Amino acid sequence: MKKEKGAETNAPAVDQKGRKPPRKWMMIEPIRLLGQAVFIFFLNFTVIGSIYFAPFTPVLRLDIPMDEVPFFYEHGQIRACPLATFQRGFTGTWEFMLLVFALSLFLIVVLLVGRALCGWACPFGLVQDLITRLRVALGLGAKEFSQNVHERLTLIRYALLGLFLLGSISIGISVVGNSAAGEVIRSYLPQGICQIAPYCGICPAPAMFYIISVFSGKVPLNIDDPVNLAMWVFMGIFFVGSYFQPRFFCRYICPTGALSSPFNRVSLLHLYKDIDKCTKCHVCYTNCPMRIREVLDEDENERLKDGDCIFCGECVQRCPDRALTFKFGPWTIYRGGTAWYDRLGFRKKK
Repeated sequence: MKKEKGAETNAPAVDQKGRKPPRKWMMIEPIRLLGQAVFIFFLNFTVIGSIYFAPFTPVLRLDIPMDEVPFFYEHGQIRACPLATFQRGFTGTWEFMLLVFALSLFLIVVLLVGRALCGWACPFGLVQDLITRLRVALGLGAKEFSQNVHERLTLIRYALLGLFLLGSISIGISVVGNSAAGEVIRSYLPQGICQIAPYCGICPAPAMFYIISVFSGKVPLNIDDPVNLAMWVFMGIFFVGSYFQPRFFCRYICPTGALSSPFNRVSLLHLYKDIDKCTKCHVCYTNCPMRIREVLDEDENERLKDGDCIFCGECVQRCPDRALTFKFGPWTIYRGGTAWYDRLGFRKKK
């Protein structure tokens, strides 16, 4: 049987009980791509999404200047993600209500959907997915690390999260306790955004905006500035890594993803595995862009809790045994199966 169009080269097409492959419009991949496009437009190109929603949701967003909006004109470009918001709160005057509001909205989102916005809303997730599609279209396979190396590298994003949060808190405590001491500490960091939100100096969101601005002629190259140089270096790592490995940045670097990862264990949206149906065919593992072993190895708990899961649905879509299901609380919302009608959540299992 022919391979399913758009699938990874190592993904075997599966026909269950001789039935036809699923209709394309009921597969989760095009639905997710549409969702990414909708969320990206909302978070980046609408006033409500950019100002009131994006700064508190666990996704990176494009760093787009909107001079026609007074808020942006007065406050400059907004690096809008919860990590940036927390950093700015800690390094500033520790505005209690801002931090409480940011933390509250962040918790609401992650307790509802865990890390799903990484797979369904983050524009840099979409960029990585498109790079992977390009590699597959060129007929090239992924260059993966060994499983042990992969698991160790995933700790990098937690280290970065701790480093930048602790750094921001240290700056803030110094500023609140002694403004002169705070300014001394700030002086050791490059001028500009790094003194307000240190991670934003190397984050791909402002880095991509800066590089696009350079190519469009709006700003000079100026690689003598260490921040600008770091942006070029990290964007190079981002693109090269994403070309050779699916979701490279999400796997190993993104501290914003690390911030929401622990909530996969308790979020209402979760992945359910029917252990009795699983035949250990490895289809789920070989198609997982985050390279999660739990979806294959778990033999005791029906609820999968891996913090790396971005709920992209590739494993659910491709499972030949229909052993995997998306659930929101007790309700099934999407399940596997080779017939399109088998995927509908409101149909009873056969």
